[in-house]
Formats: sequence, C-alpha cells, structure tokens
Amino acid sequence: MKKLIYIFSIALIAQMSYAQDDLPTGEVEVVKDFDARVADTKRLNVGAKVPKTETKTRSYNYDVSSTQLDVSYEPPTLKPLSMQGEKNPESYKGFLKAGYGVPTSLYGELGYVHSFGKTRKRSASRGRSRGTSSRSSSSRSSVATSNTQVGIHLLHHDAQATDRENQQFSSTGAELFFQTATAQGFAIYGDVGYRLQNRFFYGYDQDSISFTEDEARRRYKTLTASAGIKNSQSNELGIDYKAELSFYNHQDERMDLLSINPNDENGFLIDLGASKYLDGKQKIGIDLQTDYTRYLKDCAICSINPVELTNSQIRPYVNLSFGSVRADLGANIALSQEEFTFFPDIELAAQVAGNRFIAYVGADGGLQKNTFRSITDYNPFVAPALDSLWNSEVRRYYGGLKGQIKQFSYEGQVGYKQVKNLPLYLNDLADQRFFNVLTDDVNIISIGGTVKAQVTSYLSAAISLTQNVYDLEVEEEPWHLPSFEANATLKFVSPDQKIHVTGELFMEDAVPYRSIEGEVLQTNALFDINLGAEYFVTKNIGLFASLNNLAANERQRWNQYPQLGINVMGGVTARF
Repeated sequence: MKKLIYIFSIALIAQMSYAQDDLPTGEVEVVKDFDARVADTKRLNVGAKVPKTETKTRSYNYDVSSTQLDVSYEPPTLKPLSMQGEKNPESYKGFLKAGYGVPTSLYGELGYVHSFGKTRKRSASRGRSRGTSSRSSSSRSSVATSNTQVGIHLLHHDAQATDRENQQFSSTGAELFFQTATAQGFAIYGDVGYRLQNRFFYGYDQDSISFTEDEARRRYKTLTASAGIKNSQSNELGIDYKAELSFYNHQDERMDLLSINPNDENGFLIDLGASKYLDGKQKIGIDLQTDYTRYLKDCAICSINPVELTNSQIRPYVNLSFGSVRADLGANIALSQEEFTFFPDIELAAQVAGNRFIAYVGADGGLQKNTFRSITDYNPFVAPALDSLWNSEVRRYYGGLKGQIKQFSYEGQVGYKQVKNLPLYLNDLADQRFFNVLTDDVNIISIGGTVKAQVTSYLSAAISLTQNVYDLEVEEEPWHLPSFEANATLKFVSPDQKIHVTGELFMEDAVPYRSIEGEVLQTNALFDINLGAEYFVTKNIGLFASLNNLAANERQRWNQYPQLGINVMGGVTARF
C-alpha cells in the first residue's frame, strides 16, 4: 500500500507540472488601435439582470457599426476564452458612415481621434477578469505611440413606420473626450457627452384613438461628464491607483396635457482604487465607491420634495495564483440608508487539462441602484414618473467549465441568483400606453453556454443559449422578462479584406403580461434573422447594406409595442 501511495504521489506531481507548462509565460500587452471595420450592433439587454453602474476607466476606440432599426435585445453576456488572436487590421484616425433605409430611416455617424506628443515607455498594467479568462499583464518595455489623445463622436439615427401611427424614434448624440499622460508618471482623462432621444407612445388601439406627434412624444435629454486620474508609469511604491468623478443629468419632456414639467435627475459617482502586485503574480487591492442620486419627479399640480439615495461600497480583494490554480478572494461591504450589507466576492478556478478544460466556482453580489435614468433606458415607455428610488440587492452563486480546444472556445455556466426588489413591468390600467414599475423578491436559476469557432481563416461562427427559471415571492409571473434566449452569428471576410458578410439569428420566448381584464397572457416569441454586408470599393471608401428582421416578426417586447417588420438600410462608409 505504501508503494502504491508513493507511485500515485509521483504521478500527481508530474501531471500538475505538465498542466503548468500549458500556461502562458512572460508578460503581454494587448493594444488595439483605432479600427474602422463594421462591428456587431450593440443591443439592449432584456435578461433578468439589474443594470450595473459603469466604473471602468474608458479607452476610446471607434468601429463603424452595423445598426438595426429599433432593436431591443442583445446576446447573452457569457463570454468564452478568447480565440487565437487575429492580425490587427490597419488603423485609421477617423471614419464616416451615412445611410438611408426603408421604412423611412436616416443614419449618420462620425468618429475621429487625434494623437500627438512624444513617444515614451508604458508601465505595466494588469487586469483581473472574473469567470471568463485568466489574469494577464502588460509588458513594462512596451512603447506607447503617443501620450495624448483627443477625439469626437457624433451619431444620429431615426426611423418611422408607414403603417402605424407614431411608430417612430430618433436618437442624436455627441461626445468629446481626451486622455493625456504626463512626464510625472500619471495620466489625466475625461469626457463630456449629450444625448437627445425622442420616443413615441404608439401602444394604443389605433382604430379608435388618435394622438398627434406632440401628444405621443417623450423626449429624453441626458448630459454626462467624467474626469479621472491614474498612474501611467510604475512608481517607487509599485502601486497602481485611480480616481474618477462622474456626473449625469437626465430629464424628460412631454408636451401632452397630462404633464408640462420634466422629471429631473442628477447623479454623482466617486470611484477610487489602488492595487499592488507582491511578487508578479499575487495582487492585493481595494476599490471605494460613493454613488449619490437626486430625483425630482414630474408633478404639474403639486409640490414634491426631491428623493435622494446614496450608496457607498468598499471592495477589498486579494488575487492569488498557484500554478494551475487561481483564487480571487474579496468582499463587498455596502452602506445605504444607514444600513451595512456584506456580500462575498470570490472565485476559484483550476486548470483540469491546461487551457482545454478550466473549472471555476464563485459567489458575488452588491447593491444595484434603480434610478429614473436606468429604468427609462431599459423601458422608455414607463409611466410619467417614478414614486421613489430604490436598491436591488443581488447575490449570485455560479460554477462552470470553459476552455479552448483547437479552433473552438466554449463556456458553460450554471448559476443561482437571489434578487430583492427586482423591477418588473405591467401596463397601467388607466392608460395602457404606459408601464408601471413594481418590485418583487426573485430567485433565478440560470443555465447558459457559448461556443465560438474559427472554422477557417475567413469564416467564424458563434452560438449562445440561456435559460432562466424564475421563482417569485408575490407576483404570478416575471412580468416582461424573457426566460429563454438563443443567438447565433456567422461571419465571413474575404482573403483581400474587401468583403465582410454577417448573418445573425436572434430568438427569445414570449414574455408574460396582464391584460386590462386581469388575464395572464403572453406576447409572441422573437424570431429575427438579419443579414449585413460591406464592400470596400477602394482602400478608404466602402458600401454597406443591412437586411433586418427578414422573418417579418413583429414581436412585442413590451405589450402593445410591436417592433418594426422587415427593414433595409444601405449607404457608404469612409475611413481616413
């Protein structure tokens, strides 16, 4: 028996050494230059996920994006390990895209980034990734091409259906940004942006009721600004640090007789962080956030005091790496309404067979604030005003397997989430055009998976599936939350890089709602097929075309609000 134990121990040590050999060595910096290729359309998330506050340091990089008319869903957020790196395309400082579509739609986008200054050495910059990939670090000897960047991004998109009164929308936005690194070893960055959106309440019985454009219009105006500082070079203490201040003002404007005063909301976020690598692999750090929101709701005939909500969160963490095993250990200590709440922030991952099979488990959570801005971004057809601001308390436990086998990368995950005060949406009984926001405590079991494949050097494919099972404490159904999502994408790029073709399939099951008679019903399911193509006539000039919703599916993501049927857009792109 002692001999068997001895032999087994030697074999186990040998296997661990072999698995460790598969790990990447050295330090790597991934730098993606300005890229003017057509990219995937960003779609609005409709899963049972509470929106998170954006706290990451921004890096500015523009792609010419294929845009679909009035799409209100996005692929699941599971991300497998990265595929083998592709050759970086030639970079450009700016791009211009202009198109026209049927039904009547207009699209225009301009982006430009100018870099100037002296070249210099860039310090190490390491990141921590949860549940999708291992830790990476940049090379201390890499060269930055410039120490200053300034840029601008302009966007306008509108569309109008011809067969339904007031089924239209428009969105116009502008953003200015900059980033500069000083000789003293720190970088300063900031941006300011403005977005104007016109959304129309067309969800009514159009055979018996009619509204003018002004009566149906709701105009959202959002001003954002941020500024921050971070170290751009290593310092004597070896500490990486950041400090960022963000602000937004979000208002609406309605011209009908029900309301003449706007909802008005201001938000401030202070985000501080510091971290240090102890021996090149082990890392300790802490993040501090204070998030303040002040909301004054619309009321034309009364006087109401503003509502205020402040969240503070402290996140200490330690990242440990022992060969093929990684442990991220941390906590989230949240303070709101003079009450402390503790959440774990832990993930353990181990390579079972190199990068081919990586198993992981974890637990995390936090307070996620529900504001007038976050609610109207998710559902622009909500009732004229909110009664209050509130937090959703989220606790998540998950585990999964991911890896990369030849040209395939994959991830499968099973999760259990507890959410207190999750927002749900039901039509207002007095006016079915509007949605009231109600909350419930919900337990969610989710099963999902993603597979990506680089079939050939010119052809790639991806598929994602997500299934959610809801257990609600009070409500009968998870009103207007989908349970099943499936997305598939196929991309082809010609050998000379002149032709880009993309095919997409999006599926979602029906969402539950309650009729005006009180009956529980479901909208129709989503089945959406899209095709997009781009052809570069010259090195800098291209033509694009997109055919969206080829199945003519008029799915109602929100009850009484069908999406556009078949829509087509074409135009030109330029990169310079």
